Amino acid sequence: MHPPLIGITAKRDQQQSPASIILFEHYTRSILDAGGIPIILPTGIPANQAEAAALRVDGILISGGGDVDHAIYNGRPHARVYNVDPDRDALEMALVSAARQYQIPLLGICRGLQVINVALGGTLFSDIRDQFPTSIEHSTGKFDDIAHTVKINGNTRLSDIVQREKLEVNSLHHQGIDRLGQGLRASAVSSDGLTEGIESLDNRFLIAVQWHPETMHHDQAAQAVFQSLIEASLIYHNEHKYTRR
Repeated sequence: MHPPLIGITAKRDQQQSPASIILFEHYTRSILDAGGIPIILPTGIPANQAEAAALRVDGILISGGGDVDHAIYNGRPHARVYNVDPDRDALEMALVSAARQYQIPLLGICRGLQVINVALGGTLFSDIRDQFPTSIEHSTGKFDDIAHTVKINGNTRLSDIVQREKLEVNSLHHQGIDRLGQGLRASAVSSDGLTEGIESLDNRFLIAVQWHPETMHHDQAAQAVFQSLIEASLIYHNEHKYTRR
């Protein structure tokens, strides 16, 4: 069996000398543990080459990181917006477009969920604490701590994957979905009503979650998310192995 190649986006840190491309090992380890081969897609790939990059992998994972530029979705400026990188925004938006067009399996995590939503015409809260009434702390800054519970909506791809009605999740985001993008539905919601999971109504595998399953190594439902990406990517590979561009 051919292990599928999974392209994972990575952030750029220009404050280091020399500038660095950074990706937490949790992402690559989760892909390896699920049976895939991780390939880093660094910020710096021009957006007009995103399609070429997407067509050379079997699946895509848009990882966590800094905030999406609020100007893209006509959001409100906020002092807590951080680490905006226009090059990363452009690359990942283009990768979403390619995944949609060619039915390439796509998983978004944290920032990845927000990128997918914005790429499909949705909007975000620039800062949950100031723009969304809640008693939940969504930005704990701790990958290892359970922050709150999310309800998994029935009859969704995510519910089929995790096989649970509720999940206890970590939470490290200060932004979140306001209006859903076109062709998306909510697959998970926190108790305060914030959308925590999304998936495409059209693509066979395009899902995203707001929490960080890559750090929840002992949670079966978290690992099932990555296993489902690998399974979908194997199907994609077998369908396209003779037509690879």
